[in-house]
Amino acid sequence: MKKIPSSKVSPKPPKFNFVWLMIAMFLGFFALQYVFGESPAKEVSYSDFETRMLNTGAVERLVAYKKNDLVEVEVYLKKGWKDNPSFKDATKAADPLPSLSGQEDKGPQYIFKDASPDVLEKKLAASQAELTPGTPKVQLTYDDRSNPWASWL
Repeated sequence: MKKIPSSKVSPKPPKFNFVWLMIAMFLGFFALQYVFGESPAKEVSYSDFETRMLNTGAVERLVAYKKNDLVEVEVYLKKGWKDNPSFKDATKAADPLPSLSGQEDKGPQYIFKDASPDVLEKKLAASQAELTPGTPKVQLTYDDRSNPWASWL
């Protein structure tokens, strides 16, 4: 009897499942939003900023930028702010994984809003004129945070 060579039957590769692609995309967008999302800085009023931070000399720098019709000011505290009990509300307890998002020590600790740059500068100048001698004055810097995609559309 003559043997007929059998052709090897190779298993078919699994079909590509688009559900897994959609799940991966959803998780990817979630991860991007978490990593590059808004900073978890606490919003305070100007009077709270003045009494708790400016008058005590705890402010390292202020960065202001226009957001919609208001001026938003980011408050960066000096090193060692975590040790001060009056700033316990800025420990970013709302951020479950601060090392993953990169917000552990970066970014502003507080944010406050004002009506316009002129009003903000006048308030800040008046507040710093009343500071006790020896308290360092804080410079206000302006940053351009316009959205390039908005102008393109």
